[in-house]
Amino acid sequence: MIFGTSYPKLKLGTTIYELGKSLVDPSFAEPNLIEHKSIMNAFKSWRIKGSGDHASFRITMNLFKYESPRAKLEELIVLNHQYVKLMLHQDSGLWFQDVDGSDADFFISLMLPFYLQVSPPNYQDRLLIELQSQKALNLTGSLYGYLVDAQGDFLVDGSGKKLKVFKGFSAGDQAMVEAWNISVNDKINISENVTTS
Repeated sequence: MIFGTSYPKLKLGTTIYELGKSLVDPSFAEPNLIEHKSIMNAFKSWRIKGSGDHASFRITMNLFKYESPRAKLEELIVLNHQYVKLMLHQDSGLWFQDVDGSDADFFISLMLPFYLQVSPPNYQDRLLIELQSQKALNLTGSLYGYLVDAQGDFLVDGSGKKLKVFKGFSAGDQAMVEAWNISVNDKINISENVTTS
């Protein structure tokens, strides 16, 4: 996955809220466009409002999979109608960035507890969380990937952790890595853009 493979987490102030045991339904691009259509010849044109696209996310948490669903609900419900930071996947290590290059603010517009099924004995607790970005997002500033060699194998450091490439890693850097012909077990360091996971 481009953005990572693990569960999301939220941050309010300095407090981190992990959203394990959840499913994510993303809408990465909600265009800020005004469509104009000519009444004479049906020619269409578009006007972009602002500097990019907004994003929204629906996160469904399976509270019933926690040892104490009530405790997890009580931990999270205080975030309702708050502005938070969102890391879509914890293994990315990156909070979403807005178009100004800052950690993006997301407004939690809905926290809805509900049941997976509504017939006994399957009253399994779930929680729906809906988040919307306050500003347009800079998705390229929120991306990372793993370095791979010419055979498609992951590059790892001396401890066996995969090397991660964050924003700012240019095509020239990639060409340099390929030119080095790095083997899977080699340890490398390319400025501040590479880290391990």
